[in-house]
Amino acid sequence: MPPDILLTNYVMLELLMTRQDDLDRTVMQAAKGLKYLVLDELHTYRGRQGADVAMLVRRVRERLNPNVLSIGTSATMAREGTLQVRNEAVAAVASKLFGTGVKPENIVTETLQRQTPHAEMPAGAEFIHRTHPLVGQLADFIAEQAMSGEDTDLVARAGAIYTRAVNTKTTVYLLRLRSRLTIRRARQSREMLAEEALMLAVEGRGRPRLLPKAEAMPLMQAGVSKNMALDRRNRELETAPQGLAALQEDFERLAESRSR
Repeated sequence: MPPDILLTNYVMLELLMTRQDDLDRTVMQAAKGLKYLVLDELHTYRGRQGADVAMLVRRVRERLNPNVLSIGTSATMAREGTLQVRNEAVAAVASKLFGTGVKPENIVTETLQRQTPHAEMPAGAEFIHRTHPLVGQLADFIAEQAMSGEDTDLVARAGAIYTRAVNTKTTVYLLRLRSRLTIRRARQSREMLAEEALMLAVEGRGRPRLLPKAEAMPLMQAGVSKNMALDRRNRELETAPQGLAALQEDFERLAESRSR
């Protein structure tokens, strides 16, 4: 029996519909009569990417079910104006993206009710909620600083801790993979860029061992057992990249397997 839910992204959905592998055809045949098409983080589909996804949604409807119910989720779609104004803005974007009329009254919103009292605010200070636009802008700024490495006093791209989660020195790497996809249709072709981030954990330094996923994932929740002196932390961070050379072949094999 085919699965009730197909979890994918717009790049892979595009490939499922355009490639001619037996598996792809089987999946698309099983998806005939699709009832719901759900896009998460709807606010990210804008510009050229938004146009690509909008065209993809229309092809999905034409091929699988002209009456498919399209659903989009987002916590930051619209922040300005009254509730009615925000719902109208969201409905307008959703209508363009899904290629079908979305009414403002069909927009489902949420309201938050704080269960704990606010801490006493100092004179001249004002509390702002995490959904405030300023919080989003500040988060974007910090993320940009982390990626550029320009302001190491504000944010760090790496850290070192003591934890009881491991018995041997273990390094956790965030590996960013980018794959260039060439999609050919009829006599035309276009290129798309697919990106994903993988977490890899390596045990030891002299003869490093790449941990399996079942052992690596819990390390993301590892707690700190005691403080690490600043000079010791700096030494650990300086020496950590030295082990990358021994892992180059492992990383390349992983990147090749993920690109297929």
